[in-house]
Amino acid sequence: MTSRWQHSPTGRRRYWTRERIIEGLRDFIAAQRGPLPCNDHVYGALKKGREEWPPAPRVLAEFHSMALAYLAAGATPWRVTLNNIAW
Repeated sequence: MTSRWQHSPTGRRRYWTRERIIEGLRDFIAAQRGPLPCNDHVYGALKKGREEWPPAPRVLAEFHSMALAYLAAGATPWRVTLNNIAW
């Protein structure tokens, strides 16, 4: 049985594509209760040891904020804070 998060079989290509990031965030969203963390450090602490969830730097490189990434992954808007988007 192989894991979803194994190294890319295509060599040097990036494993965490936009589609895989969204898939991983959907799993993260389903596992969390209540508001989602808008801080990448809090997300990283919750992610620790969960290789099926994308790393925060890849999420931020793709979506520029955790909040926008959650919304792209289908999180309900009441769970996402947009207070720091302007930064």
